[in-house]
Amino acid sequence: MWLVTGSNSNISHAKATRELGYSPRSLYESLKDTVKWFLDKKK
Repeated sequence: MWLVTGSNSNISHAKATRELGYSPRSLYESLKDTVKWFLDKKK
């Protein structure tokens, strides 16, 4: 089994930002959308 905690932690989104215009979202915004998605699925 492969564990993320054992992976290389030197990860950068610089290339995605430079070449694709990627902009990471805040953790709060991502969690808020995740909770909303789960609650919508319960309906």
